[in-house]
Amino acid sequence: MKPETVINALQDVTAKQYAENNQHITDKLSAFTAVRDTHAASMQVLKEIDTSIERCKQERQTTLDESAEAEQDWRSRFRTLRGSLTPEMKAEHSRRIASRELADEFTVLIAELETDRTRAMLNACSAGNKYLSAHDDAFTAYAGVEWA
Repeated sequence: MKPETVINALQDVTAKQYAENNQHITDKLSAFTAVRDTHAASMQVLKEIDTSIERCKQERQTTLDESAEAEQDWRSRFRTLRGSLTPEMKAEHSRRIASRELADEFTVLIAELETDRTRAMLNACSAGNKYLSAHDDAFTAYAGVEWA
């Protein structure tokens, strides 16, 4: 057998293996990219829920502070007027009650958001595990080709 024939055969085999290995690595990297994007999306959902919870907590606290101040003002005016309820005092009393109810609504909403946060955290952890697994697969495939 001629040396050129052997060299050409080896080059053909090497080129074929290179093409197959490149396709294998490309497939693993595509899977890795898809899983990474899914994980990033799940983390974004979690971040949005965390932001909503913090905003609701701040709104609730602001509402409670304003309600406490309004109640103190209303009580001192009520005492000053010696129990006389003017239409303005009645309207202010209704606003105070509405403010307290709003704070209660924020409390309920925060509890619901905490439940949503737990679900989103579980989804993010699941996506994170898949992300790590896809990274391991891609890295192992690449290392296998390099060491072959």
